[in-house]
Formats: sequence, structure tokens, C-alpha cells
Amino acid sequence: AYNWAIDRIDPATSKPIYDGQNPAWRVSKHDSIPRERLMDQSEIKALLASLDLLSPKYQAFFVARLLTPCRIPELCEMRRGAVNLTTGKWFKRITKNGRPQHVLIPRQALDYLQRLPVEGEYFFMGAYGRPLQRESATRIWGRFRQDLGMNDVWLLDFRRTLAS
Repeated sequence: AYNWAIDRIDPATSKPIYDGQNPAWRVSKHDSIPRERLMDQSEIKALLASLDLLSPKYQAFFVARLLTPCRIPELCEMRRGAVNLTTGKWFKRITKNGRPQHVLIPRQALDYLQRLPVEGEYFFMGAYGRPLQRESATRIWGRFRQDLGMNDVWLLDFRRTLAS
């Protein structure tokens, strides 16, 4: 905010909005290590081979997470009325950038979605008629990945794997 104000001129006074030194000029940001973890072929095979240990809802969720280009909250809130189960076209009304978007769901993920029982307006129903919560999916994945021996694979890594 200080840097912004230093670079902006107040039209009334013709002077910078802030005319001093940024009080945070010597503060350095914490180092952060970017996460670039991708699942390898053996991990993907182990995941797919073990899906039958999960409920149909989480089978569909993890396959859709792996194959469908979307964020976790978007997948949790996937409405049945927004997906054409014949063509695999999913209309997302709200995206991160605020613009609606059409996404194609691959046939393999669509097969799992078609097998889910209709329990409400969302494919992945949570409690009280609401969509599945991100935390619930993360908790189930946390337990399942331990069984698979993939302790360093996060749900976020599914999306990177697809993109790669």
C-alpha cells in the first residue's frame, strides 16, 4: 500500500499520496519452496487399482480429481444440473477468475459419475444437503494415501499430474 501511494499523485495537491519511506522497506519475505510434485505412473496405477476399497462417492471424486481440469472446491460443488452426462460437458458458472467456463469431463471420470446414486443437487453430497466439504475429501485422501504408501502426494498434486 505504501509503494502504491508513493507512486500515485493526489490530483488536489499534485504531490504523492504518501511522501515518506515505506516502513517495510527492509522486511524480507519468507522463503517458500514451490510444490511441484507429480504422481508417477506407478502411483497412478496403485491408486486406480485400489479404488474399490473406497465408497463409490470417493471413487468418483478421486478419478474426477485426477482427470478433470478443475479446482478442489469446484469439484466438491459440481452440480448435477451443470453436467451433461451424455457429452461430458460441464458448465462452471463461477470460476476463480469470475468468468463462466465449459469443461469436458473425460469418459473414464464420466463413467464413475454416472454410477453415483442421485442423492441431491450435487454429485458429491455432504451433510445437510450441502456439497462435500474440501476438508472431508482431504481427510479421506489423507487416510487412503497412507494405505497406498503415498504420504507425500496431496490432492493438489492430482491436478498437476493431469496438466503434465
